[in-house]
Amino acid sequence: MVELCARLSQSFGLEIPVTGLIANPTVSSMARYLEQLTAVAQSKTTTGSLFNTAAKQKAALSRQRQLAQLRRKPNV
Repeated sequence: MVELCARLSQSFGLEIPVTGLIANPTVSSMARYLEQLTAVAQSKTTTGSLFNTAAKQKAALSRQRQLAQLRRKPNV
């Protein structure tokens, strides 16, 4: 059972617990379970990339403000 879990995890690129195999003994219930795990993994990836994009935009805006302040300072 553990070997099957490891192979499924490797094939799908997901962390599949052994309890997931036990709780889903039929092929159809396992298919639904894997679809749910995949959807959760994809939503985490999407959320993570959104936060990453927001952080990059915030950093770019900060750099633009710093450059604008440097341009406004009179040359002494």
